Amino acid sequence: MRHWRALGAISLGLLSGCVRLPPPPGQCTVATAWSTAYARQRILAPLAPQQIRIIHYSVFAHPARGPLCGTITLHKRLSVMRGPGDLHIAEVRDFYHGDVLVAVHTARIGAQVSGSGRYTADVTLPIPGNAPLGRYTVVSLLYARWGNGPPTRLASSRTHFQVIR
Repeated sequence: MRHWRALGAISLGLLSGCVRLPPPPGQCTVATAWSTAYARQRILAPLAPQQIRIIHYSVFAHPARGPLCGTITLHKRLSVMRGPGDLHIAEVRDFYHGDVLVAVHTARIGAQVSGSGRYTADVTLPIPGNAPLGRYTVVSLLYARWGNGPPTRLASSRTHFQVIR
């Protein structure tokens, strides 16, 4: 009799949509745009020409757990003081599953970070239907280069999220 009650409860959950079954591998449609659109929230004082200082740089994932075919959003915060000049800024995000590098994404954000200020951005990451389950680490690195000079690593941040069924 207990088995029939459990089966009935499972059937009711499936019919009402309360239980989410994982999609077949590779059987979901996910967007692939990982665009980064920083918006300045506050203006800060400028520095002398060709100088830059990162005051704060953070990246965190929300929600911290996402299902296959779902999404995770990276919330990014950047406070920078910079001088005028031809500044190229790149944000490189390395995605690790365990200790294995599984993806790299580079965004050139120099045009968006055009002056001293506090900036925010959100990036929605799709989770493919065939992504391995488990914990992921995102390491985000910020590089800058004045004119044709060599790139310099300015800051880094890391966050974690988990892919679940």
